[in-house]
Amino acid sequence: MNELLDYFYNSGMTQANIHFGLFDHQSEITITGQIDSEPSDLDFVIEKLRATQQPEVEEYYEDLLGLRDDEFHVDVLSALIDVVEYDFEDNIMTLKAIRKHH
Repeated sequence: MNELLDYFYNSGMTQANIHFGLFDHQSEITITGQIDSEPSDLDFVIEKLRATQQPEVEEYYEDLLGLRDDEFHVDVLSALIDVVEYDFEDNIMTLKAIRKHH
């Protein structure tokens, strides 16, 4: 996720809307935002993103970070966040994580 946000930020997008869709058999992330012009390397990036998935890479990082699908580890995430704001009202949960550029 961070790699995608970095790509958009480095391409000139300063504000983005991010939508997560969590379904039984897949998860989706949609990033939308305004940018002055199409990045010159967009075709290359899309081609790389469409490459064959490598499950062994996912397993490697899960082992390295100690992550499992049935556990929620906030330790790694909290090391990267400066401020967290949250709200739960009328059955709507909002969480905003802020990382300051130092």
